[in-house]
Amino acid sequence: MLFRDDGWARIITKNAKSGVMQVNATQYPNECWIAMFDNEQMDKPTLIKTDKQSYSCGRMRSQYYQCTWAASNGDIYVFAPNVSRTQTDARQRSDYKSSVMRIKAGDNKFDDAYGTVDIETACGHALYRCWHLSGSYFLL
Repeated sequence: MLFRDDGWARIITKNAKSGVMQVNATQYPNECWIAMFDNEQMDKPTLIKTDKQSYSCGRMRSQYYQCTWAASNGDIYVFAPNVSRTQTDARQRSDYKSSVMRIKAGDNKFDDAYGTVDIETACGHALYRCWHLSGSYFLL
């Protein structure tokens, strides 16, 4: 699900004929939303948004992979592989390359000092999956 100022927009829907759950493409490919919670009951989420990168979701064929990771010091790194570039409908394609942004430990906004790191230009390849290794090191 994706929260918008005008309400909830459904991303996962149920096929009326077959009853099968299916994932739909986002209507907002140039935005990244993160929900942060203060407790395990997930009460009162703090929603933060950036329009400096695409959404955080890795994908390979039909599998979706985690792309938001906490470093050992508590900083959160939000990777945006930008799988939306493969969409055939131009309205669902993002303008951004694969990138990463940081949310500092204890903060509830994206870190402007860190900015947006363009992984794709730096590496010469699009990002498809990522894993936290240790400290602030990640395998891409």
